[in-house]
Amino acid sequence: MQKLLFWILSVVMCVGLDKNITSLRADFVQYAQNSQGEGGVYYSGSLVALAPYDAKWEYQTPIQKIVYLKKGELISYEPLLSQVVYLQTNQSINFLKIIQRAKQSPKDSDLYLAYVDGKEYALIVKNAIPQRLEYNDELGNHMVIELKNVQLNPKIPSKEFEFNPPKGVDIIRH
Repeated sequence: MQKLLFWILSVVMCVGLDKNITSLRADFVQYAQNSQGEGGVYYSGSLVALAPYDAKWEYQTPIQKIVYLKKGELISYEPLLSQVVYLQTNQSINFLKIIQRAKQSPKDSDLYLAYVDGKEYALIVKNAIPQRLEYNDELGNHMVIELKNVQLNPKIPSKEFEFNPPKGVDIIRH
């Protein structure tokens, strides 16, 4: 999940290959289908991102969950479980790498393809606004993230990415 979130943020922040995108706010629907096109895990919520490393994914369905991404750290808070997980990571977002590799499809002007670390990401853009990101994960699932109500470069205070665990929650550190 951590790698997935890092790359989604990386690709989304590179929409239309505009190097001046520094922040993004959107609602999202995320779902997965297995290699036979069956099933599907469905999530929805909102995303806030601030270059170069900060992101906050607030899941509303199927359960409430908030995931914070910062350079070198992922924080996952699940209110129903009264649990916070801190995960240290050596992953970092390299926007420049994504931008340099993303190329507009010669067959579709709304499609941008990025090849990063052996994985292909397809980004659908309409009027320079990201609409959908698709890729296959390590388990062979086809992942789709649809974005709605997208705002590019809104003012987002860094305070929005600060997290203080509520009293009484279990804290797990990895």
